[in-house]
Amino acid sequence: MPKGSSATNTEQELPCLDPRSLASTGPTCVYTKDREGRYLYANDAFCVLVDISPNSLEGQTDRDFFDPDSAKAQQDQDRRVLDSGESLQTEESLVLAHSGESRVFWITRMPLRDTEGTLIGLCTLLMDITEQARQTRRMSADIELLNTVLANVDALIFQKSQEGRYLYVNQKVADLYGRPVSEVIGKTNAELLPSRIAQALTATDQKVFSSGERQTKQEAITGPDGETRHFWSIKIPLTLPGQPPSLIGFASEITELLELRQDLERQRTTDSLTGLHNRFQFESTLDQALELSKRTLSHLAVMLIDIDNFKFLNNTMGQEFGDRVLQQIARRLEAYDWIQHTPARFTANTFAIALPRVGSTTQINRLAQEVLVTLVEPIEESGRRFELTASMGISVFPTDGETAEDLIRCAESALYQAKEKGRDQFRFYSQDIGEALAERAELEHDLRAAVLGEQFELLYQPKMCPYRSKLVGFEALIRWHRPGHGLVSPTTFIPLAEQLGLIVPVGDWVIEQACMQLQQWREAGLPPVPVAVNLSPKQLLSDGLVDLVNEMMKQFSVETETLQMEVTESVVMDDPDSALRILRQLRRLGIPLSIDDFGTGYSSMAYLKQLPMDYLKVDRSFVVNIVTEPRDADLCAGIVALAHRMGLKVIAEGVDADEQLDVLRECDCDQIQGYIYSPPLAADDALQYIRRHARTGD
Repeated sequence: MPKGSSATNTEQELPCLDPRSLASTGPTCVYTKDREGRYLYANDAFCVLVDISPNSLEGQTDRDFFDPDSAKAQQDQDRRVLDSGESLQTEESLVLAHSGESRVFWITRMPLRDTEGTLIGLCTLLMDITEQARQTRRMSADIELLNTVLANVDALIFQKSQEGRYLYVNQKVADLYGRPVSEVIGKTNAELLPSRIAQALTATDQKVFSSGERQTKQEAITGPDGETRHFWSIKIPLTLPGQPPSLIGFASEITELLELRQDLERQRTTDSLTGLHNRFQFESTLDQALELSKRTLSHLAVMLIDIDNFKFLNNTMGQEFGDRVLQQIARRLEAYDWIQHTPARFTANTFAIALPRVGSTTQINRLAQEVLVTLVEPIEESGRRFELTASMGISVFPTDGETAEDLIRCAESALYQAKEKGRDQFRFYSQDIGEALAERAELEHDLRAAVLGEQFELLYQPKMCPYRSKLVGFEALIRWHRPGHGLVSPTTFIPLAEQLGLIVPVGDWVIEQACMQLQQWREAGLPPVPVAVNLSPKQLLSDGLVDLVNEMMKQFSVETETLQMEVTESVVMDDPDSALRILRQLRRLGIPLSIDDFGTGYSSMAYLKQLPMDYLKVDRSFVVNIVTEPRDADLCAGIVALAHRMGLKVIAEGVDADEQLDVLRECDCDQIQGYIYSPPLAADDALQYIRRHARTGD
């Protein structure tokens, strides 16, 4: 049957054509017919095509060479030429009678006239274009498939000319601009967007053309609805043969990601109850104030304020009542116009104030008394009147310390003394309170000895699948058996080890012990259970880390994927380029990687997307209140959903209650770690735990 017929008519009349003068050889089929459709002549190519001897050709018709449908189509097209007396060109699919094969031809039919100009038949040329037609169909199918993919992929895809005009856009781009694709093609950013946004986009485009290099950037676009959306864009220069330079761009929307990040940032820096800064933000602000004080050689005071007997008030009146009281106290602290930095809430009933550029101890005394007098003013809540008192500890830079950590610690020591002396008063840090510093010196000495004396132990806390209570891994947690003091928590000695430059040998010991333990469990006939170790900033960036890990894995025949490593956001962002390089090297060794304590750091979400991570670990601070705080539950659900979209599995740590587990299951969290399943276990206990809970297969 004819396929996609397209006719081209000409006005010329051919002179009488002697069939014997036509080429008898060559790839093009040539034949003549009389007005009744009987073949008069055909060249060798046509005879081979229809499988007939030239001597047997004369008098045959199309029905002898083609299937009935093809023969009728031939006759119909012949009739058009005979009726019009004009040439005709068509593309037709014909089925050969002798083989049943369908082939595609470009056919030219010309009227055949005698010497007097009478139309006596027609002359036909057949050019076999079957393969070209197949290629065209395949190309059309590929193009259709590509267009379908580009139209439905969840990203903006576009091509622009060097003049900034869109040469191609997928449906996502058109939807963003609120226009049909046809109305976007040929337009520039200036014609589609507000001037300020268009200029920013065009600047990046021009940088691609001027540098000839790929550009990646976070960009914002305001659509016709007035809503601004944020994208992570990749723009690549494109040079095609015979075509002017252009660029191709890919943009993924990260608006939701940024909003979640902002929520996390608020959670990270702000106390949700009072709206004051939390301890993390207070320390960050204090660090900045200290730098200024060091440059200007001025004093700075830190005040820690604790509401006396607040626990009794909370227990007798209820937590909700106590929360409202704390909110009133926060408003009073915010009302002081002489407080240059936002006050902070450290714990349930402990607040902090930083006072830069204080002139003298006398001035600090006066301000401290003013705070305490204001806080003891009666508080009225729910129709009841309460009188509270507060205790305060004060430290001063540079007398009591030169870092935020030192000043806070000294202020805490002074606050403790104020409470010991009867409450409702303030105390400055003094040498009499310096016993804690002596204890620190002793702790430093013992820690140095511990590194050499094998006083450390690894405990293993299980990670479980929340749906089948199946063991899926352990986190290795270091503990210190300090002589004369018992087991010391890592929160006590790890920061000190970092300050003393001992953290790298301690971390190397942890890696060696974890590899050795994996070997022992394997030799005991246990199924492989991954063990994750934590990397400190200095350890991650140490020159020998990758070589050490490689050596330990070989020495203890550690199976791929069974040794895992966890890093915090802040660890990565200390030196992003070096950290990324080392993490990629570790991943090539077959070591799965986790972002630990997610949401408590300060890294760029766009940068985190580049990290070769396998797991994202939700910090316990986001888990603890997911049952009672819907916002925390929503944040956890958002973190899990976005992590899954980035191809990461999610581990929730600090899960201690069934209700928390239920919420995390609803969030589709992949792994659970916490006391709800098990505390950290000694190696022998972990072995028994594996035997009870590990199963082969999924």
